[in-house]
Amino acid sequence: MLLRNNILKLLNFIYLIMSPFIVSRNPNNPNFLMDRTAINDEILSFNSRGLLAYLFSKPHGYKFNYDDILSNSPDSIEVIIEAVNELLLYGYLVSS
Repeated sequence: MLLRNNILKLLNFIYLIMSPFIVSRNPNNPNFLMDRTAINDEILSFNSRGLLAYLFSKPHGYKFNYDDILSNSPDSIEVIIEAVNELLLYGYLVSS
């Protein structure tokens, strides 16, 4: 339980650095453009790529947390933690 609480605390403080990958963002348009580099990075699992695309769809500076991700995904917390750790490992996410 302590490990889970520590992981949840980490998830609550993870920020996504989106600027290098976002091509265009218009708050009045529900669509977004994303550079294919991250999505085509074969080192990432499809779970991580999907989470990354979800996060890229959020407004710049978006801070996500456990509840938000779980409420928008059928995946378990373990799958999400694995994807987050992978994105952290390869520099697609940074924590602060």
